[in-house]
Amino acid sequence: KIQGKEIGEEIVYNTMQIPVGGFYQLKLADGTKVWLNSLTRLRFPVTFAGEERKVYLTGEAYFEVTKNSGQPFIVQTENFNVKVLGTSFCINTFGDNGKVYTALESGVVEMDCGRENTLILAPGQVAELDVRRPGACVRMSEVSVEQLVAWKKGLFCFRQTSLPDILKQVARYYDVHFMNLEDAEGEAYTGDISRNVSLEVLLGAISAQTTDIQFKIVNRTVYITKKRD
Repeated sequence: KIQGKEIGEEIVYNTMQIPVGGFYQLKLADGTKVWLNSLTRLRFPVTFAGEERKVYLTGEAYFEVTKNSGQPFIVQTENFNVKVLGTSFCINTFGDNGKVYTALESGVVEMDCGRENTLILAPGQVAELDVRRPGACVRMSEVSVEQLVAWKKGLFCFRQTSLPDILKQVARYYDVHFMNLEDAEGEAYTGDISRNVSLEVLLGAISAQTTDIQFKIVNRTVYITKKRD
């Protein structure tokens, strides 16, 4: 949903706000394509002017940026900025496990966290920032970008992902709250599940593959309990 327009410094802005369980794709004025995940907010100008193309992101998004060497594309978030000329990448600022990140699929991007804390990413690399530690350095590693952007294709994609991290994604997408999350520690899950299935079906699939965890749904609360022998 576009929430009207903002006018400042002669630049007109739109704001796109994605609701719980939502998903949206849009094309910006320069031709850049953006996919927005559930509970994501993107503020962007109606037209790009000046020496840069800047947008403001909270949440999770995937960008296919139209190349323009004379006007770099910048995504500004609360904890870092990403600068590109033309490339495909994703950004996640939710910080479910205390970390926010940028992952690059193609091209080259620069992740700037301030304090002379800047990295250049190559395709297949992810740069993570621990938001729980002020002044922490950016950590870079190899990653399966396809797994990180599976939501763009309507999938949950997990590869030996810890159960608490999975349930944080589920909570955000289905607008539920998990109780006794500490009981899920030590569990991990691998599998691909459609985001179109019901919460009951998704939790049933996870429970069937874990060693001793089960779920009970009461309204918008999900209770985690141990399976009985």
